[in-house]
Amino acid sequence: MQSAHLVGHSLGGAIAPGDGLLRPERVRSLSLVSSAGLGREINAAYIEAFVRRTNRNALKPCVAQLYADEGW
Repeated sequence: MQSAHLVGHSLGGAIAPGDGLLRPERVRSLSLVSSAGLGREINAAYIEAFVRRTNRNALKPCVAQLYADEGW
């Protein structure tokens, strides 16, 4: 049986560990990069706002939530 090195980025960081749990014999290693979706709560309002935006300027408030406040 072949195995693979999995890398999960962003939402893939929430999906890749599930693959590892379902088929551990097929996963040689698991690397997570800037993973999303690992917390207990999902910000449904953020996801809904992101999906409803119609252009890139309208996305700016959503994208801004992905960055830490440099002032703290």
